[in-house]
Amino acid sequence: MEPGCGYPAHRHLDVEEVWILAGGYRDERGEYLQGEYVRYEPQSHHHPIALGDANQPVSETNPACLLLASARGGTEVLEA
Repeated sequence: MEPGCGYPAHRHLDVEEVWILAGGYRDERGEYLQGEYVRYEPQSHHHPIALGDANQPVSETNPACLLLASARGGTEVLEA
């Protein structure tokens, strides 16, 4: 995810596991940084946004968020 950008709010139909490989993101539960592991329970929901400034280019001080996510059962996008 580019700095300041994210995914739409969504619900997890089963467990989602996330490993942050670079940068970080925030959601309703907190802020997660490179090297962290996050586990979301079935039926949990969130709206992840990459840390950083969307108005600045990607750089060492404004990194994009690179993550590996496994969303068993998929997700459901929530209406705005």
